[in-house]
Amino acid sequence: MNAWVSQGLLRSSLDQLRRDIIVTLNDQDRNHARSVVANERAIAALERDFRALEKDNNSKLRELESTVKVLIDAHNRKRDDLEGLEREVRRQVNSKRQNLDDMMRRDEEMESRIRNLERGARRY
Repeated sequence: MNAWVSQGLLRSSLDQLRRDIIVTLNDQDRNHARSVVANERAIAALERDFRALEKDNNSKLRELESTVKVLIDAHNRKRDDLEGLEREVRRQVNSKRQNLDDMMRRDEEMESRIRNLERGARRY
């Protein structure tokens, strides 16, 4: 009977140990499941934050591209305006030179006529 009691006690101890192991494993599984859920939520939050940041960065990038385009267009217009002014100044300078050359030629013609008239007046 002693062996039978020992065997029963061993079975009872073994059953209790199994229950304790199952409870411990269930607790560990639950803790692990909670940890997995928490990690998945954290990952989802990070993905949302990343998408929002990426969207914000893309928006800022488009805004910068637009600003750069506006600046380039303004620069090109300014350059075109300056080139137009330069052409106008060159045209006016050439016109003034031509007028000056014409005046110089007329002056020389007048001086030549005056000399011719003076020579003609001395002959008579």
